[in-house]
Amino acid sequence: MDRYDFGHEVKEEIRSFGSKPDKGTSVKGDAHRVWMNLKSTFASNSDQAILEEAIRGEKKALEDYNEILKEADLPAFTKAVLENHREKVQSALDHVKTMK
Repeated sequence: MDRYDFGHEVKEEIRSFGSKPDKGTSVKGDAHRVWMNLKSTFASNSDQAILEEAIRGEKKALEDYNEILKEADLPAFTKAVLENHREKVQSALDHVKTMK
């Protein structure tokens, strides 16, 4: 499962509560992808730079999930979906760290 699938799961949760999800991507996410592309193009040690940026991005995603999961009034199923996503992000971060 990747971030694309995460987005669809979250959008389904939003719909289940009668709201309409935003169809766009986040500005932060778009900026991060552009930054990754630039770093990979211009970095002298591009593999190292890409790994460092991937680690930074995964850490930020974990921070975001942790912040959302602090909400005490999340429905149980929604919380379970988000916890599952967070675990997969943590696993990806651990994997990228081993590559470094």
